[in-house]
Amino acid sequence: MKSIVEKERILLFCEDGTRAGFVTFPSVNSKVSNIDHIFVEPAHRGKGVASQLMELALAQLESQGRQVILTCPYAQKWLPQHPEWSHMPARDIRFPTTDKLPESRLLSGTPPGRQRLAAYGGSPPVTHGKVTRFVCPSHTKYPNLFL
Repeated sequence: MKSIVEKERILLFCEDGTRAGFVTFPSVNSKVSNIDHIFVEPAHRGKGVASQLMELALAQLESQGRQVILTCPYAQKWLPQHPEWSHMPARDIRFPTTDKLPESRLLSGTPPGRQRLAAYGGSPPVTHGKVTRFVCPSHTKYPNLFL
């Protein structure tokens, strides 16, 4: 497979030129990126493409000296199963204050930390019982994502 590395995403293509999938990792600050979305085309699911995308993204971010936060559910499950990448998660992340954000990017009724994560790359948190987690952003956040 052939990969195309862009500033905040990696595209993976098959030998015949069809797109197999992509991973996006927008910057949160100068040292941290958020792996927020992995997509694999239906025809290529179950073939290890998502895992390959994670490896490529982490290798790219490591070469830039960056750490990661994970808001993509697949990435959240994948990373603990691969201890060779255990040094990549950001341990002590500081988001910019919400005071400087446009009102449209803040979520009313949401604690400040979650407001900042949602405003800087995550999407609104989803709560199931006592567990709150962030979900992948919609495709509409990246209008030029699809080739």
